[in-house]
Amino acid sequence: ALVIGALQTHAQNLLVNPGFEDPLLSNPGVNQGWAAFGGAARSDMMLSADYPHGGDYALLAQNTPGNNWNPVGVEQIISGAVPGIAYEFECWYLADTSVTLAAQMPPVALQIQFLDSAMVNVGSYGGFNYTIPSVDTWYQGNVTGVAPIGSVYIEVRAMFMDNGQQTQENVYFDDASIPMIPEPSDSFPPIKL
Repeated sequence: ALVIGALQTHAQNLLVNPGFEDPLLSNPGVNQGWAAFGGAARSDMMLSADYPHGGDYALLAQNTPGNNWNPVGVEQIISGAVPGIAYEFECWYLADTSVTLAAQMPPVALQIQFLDSAMVNVGSYGGFNYTIPSVDTWYQGNVTGVAPIGSVYIEVRAMFMDNGQQTQENVYFDDASIPMIPEPSDSFPPIKL
């Protein structure tokens, strides 16, 4: 009898705490979760007029008057980058306030970069690449990058930045993901011919 193996696609998310349901960490290491910068905080959206995209919590990135061109958001480093493989970082975002530069410059950034074993950047993708067409609406953004030779880690960022704001501006992020790549599985029953 000839046995033919099969590939099974895993939909498992590589990110830790993808829906921001757990507290943010001040300075996490690899595979430990989100590190906040610029004052980003976890927000219980079940208490707001807008509901989270999933779960009860979301990440709140606020820009206040005077915080010009200073990004607010989170970053996470995960291990297991495979050179030559394309990775897609996806995240949902929503504003419940107007955003000053929304019509002129994309204020939301999703970024993915690949790091070598010394944590040196060997390739970056994305930037301030998403506008917010209207408030109180969830939008999905994504950025894709191919891991260059030498890649060991994947670092992702979700952030909000504005300039000239006269009032506090809020952008929420939720349900981030980097799906696991397909891999061989021995849990598939063999096919006999």
